[in-house]
Amino acid sequence: MWVAMTLQAQEAVHEAAQEPAQKPAQKPAHHGPINEVQEQSHTDAIRLHKTRRFNANLPATTSALSAQSTHACPYESDIAKKPPFKTVSLTFDDGPSPARTEFVLSILEKYNIPGAFFLIGQSAKKHPELVRKIAFSGRHLIGNHSWEHPNFHGIDVEQQQAEIAQAEQEMRAYTEEKYFRYPYGNSTCESNAFLRQMDYKIVGWHVDSCDWAFDKTGRVSEHDAQICEVKPHNLSSFINHTTDALNERGGGILLLHEIHPNTLMQLEPLIVRLLAEGFRFVRVDSEAFHASMN
Repeated sequence: MWVAMTLQAQEAVHEAAQEPAQKPAQKPAHHGPINEVQEQSHTDAIRLHKTRRFNANLPATTSALSAQSTHACPYESDIAKKPPFKTVSLTFDDGPSPARTEFVLSILEKYNIPGAFFLIGQSAKKHPELVRKIAFSGRHLIGNHSWEHPNFHGIDVEQQQAEIAQAEQEMRAYTEEKYFRYPYGNSTCESNAFLRQMDYKIVGWHVDSCDWAFDKTGRVSEHDAQICEVKPHNLSSFINHTTDALNERGGGILLLHEIHPNTLMQLEPLIVRLLAEGFRFVRVDSEAFHASMN
């Protein structure tokens, strides 16, 4: 399915072609104050797990990942399969979150682009009105992102299954679709089997935007640049980093987090840039990405 561009989107793409590749990001006026403690805690947790993944010295090439895919349960969220060319699926983790979810929805609506929202069960229970907004749009997919967002590598199998099942019970009122994404991408063989038993599709990503790693000044630290594979010339540009990564893969499922300010500030210019470079946007459950699901 090719997504038709609205006249507004076409004008934005034209403007982008006439302007420098990177414009200073403006903080969206639509989202409320950021809980800095929550944001920093989440960033620290992602950094920890990303560093562990990096230090595990697992093969980074597509061919090497494919060769080990049958026995690499802990890191199956890194999709080795080649994505459909110039095709992107936007996925947003860790919502719903007041004002921020609504802001993301408004940008996607403006450009007629579908998204997938992998929601934390307890947050969905706290903000059912936001889940309804996603569901009633008729455009977006709602996915299960566990109940409390724990590290599945650090809890026992019974707890893992409870995290999946409790979140499913909360989401059931809004969607019959069954798509699951592991917190931090940390999968386990036992939960993989449990999810398949429950008819879930497991959704990873081809490209991790590392939106959490770019700080309020728009820069990424030397350590985070290494674990996120940010090239030296992109240290101050989230948009250039993400666009380069998607071009290198040829497209793919893109991991974003709606709770991080950088995602909110850069989402619209990123979409405009990708449209200008000829990418199309489809929902993650489209036929184009069937081969990328576990």
